[in-house]
Amino acid sequence: MRYQSHKYISLHDLASVIEKTPRCEPPMNRVPTWSALNRIAAHDIITTMDVPHRARAAYDGFAVHSMDTPGKLRLMGSVRVGEIPTFGVDRGEAVYVTTGAYLPDGVDAVVPEEEVELIDDQVLVANKVMSGANIDPIGSYLASGSKVIGKGDVIMGHVIPALLEAGIMEVDVYERPTISIISTGNELVKPTNASDAVQAFLAGKTVESTGSLISWFIESYMPYLSIIEHRLVNDDPESIRSIMLDALRKSNILITTGGSGPSDIDYIEEATSSLGPKWMIRGLKMRPGRPTTVAAMDGCKLIFGLSGHPISALNALINVIEPMVKIMLGIRRSPAKPIVKGRLTRGIAVEPGIITQIRVKVTRGNGELLVTPLGGGSSVTTSLAATDGLITLTSSLREGDIVDVFMMRDPGDA
Repeated sequence: MRYQSHKYISLHDLASVIEKTPRCEPPMNRVPTWSALNRIAAHDIITTMDVPHRARAAYDGFAVHSMDTPGKLRLMGSVRVGEIPTFGVDRGEAVYVTTGAYLPDGVDAVVPEEEVELIDDQVLVANKVMSGANIDPIGSYLASGSKVIGKGDVIMGHVIPALLEAGIMEVDVYERPTISIISTGNELVKPTNASDAVQAFLAGKTVESTGSLISWFIESYMPYLSIIEHRLVNDDPESIRSIMLDALRKSNILITTGGSGPSDIDYIEEATSSLGPKWMIRGLKMRPGRPTTVAAMDGCKLIFGLSGHPISALNALINVIEPMVKIMLGIRRSPAKPIVKGRLTRGIAVEPGIITQIRVKVTRGNGELLVTPLGGGSSVTTSLAATDGLITLTSSLREGDIVDVFMMRDPGDA
């Protein structure tokens, strides 16, 4: 047997498992910067030119030579943003410029238009203007050779304008790692219409939702990944193993839901171990989601076997899958999670050493956020409708303690 199996490993051991996650560098390709949203930078991205590469007006006004102020200057034309000046400006002359316009040769200052009087083609400047006034000099934004973002950074939407402003029109990024999701269980259905869903529900079936929740989490907080399939499979060991093997052939990461428990119809551990992982762990000291399975395969592939309960899957997504995948891919900076601080309205008792995720209601009151724990076990999926956020604890807390809350939606009013 090539793998090692540990029953309910400790919080400390979980950290060491995450640290031994196999490091991978997916294939690299070069893409236009405007198409690089949510891709992982394969190298440090360095500007090869000064930005701006020639002086620009920082204000709407008149470009002049400071030695001519105060004085009466002759208006010689205009340069607007997006134009390259094709003429120079001599002493005693001025040119109208808009904010961001490149300056013609011969000027060293811009006088705001509200500070001049324009009479026909005469520009009257009443006050002395200092050299460099209202000008963005060459390299004042970025000097050539500056790092814009680093290797392993996820290229976010707000970064793309900065890259384009720096003249970086192509970037080297990693191909998107792929994910397959397999939901197991004879009880699962994926209806195509509401009528069929109601009939299935009344017949004791479960409309599949955990895989959909996983997809939402990945698209929201791990958008550098690409979900290529979500399949349902019955509780049959051969079918489960066959579909897992097929998914691993085309995916970097495989997430299964259901079948992770100890009952005689839970086949995920058996199927995963039969695939010959490099290492495998079944059982983590966390609640909910203790039967979670984690395995590393040859070829830098990961398998995560999660509970079929959405609440348990959320705990594994936040505290196991996301940190392990970031280590595997060498991600340094990624989309921020919506974490806020709030005050507990009552105490919470948890078992020491167990990573425990608590659903909470969050309201505004007395100038702060008030955090109220919600009851119900991991199987009470309906409690998610009242859930505003999640808190993760490793020890008990008292009423009035301040906690970090992973917000799922805006808080309500007390």
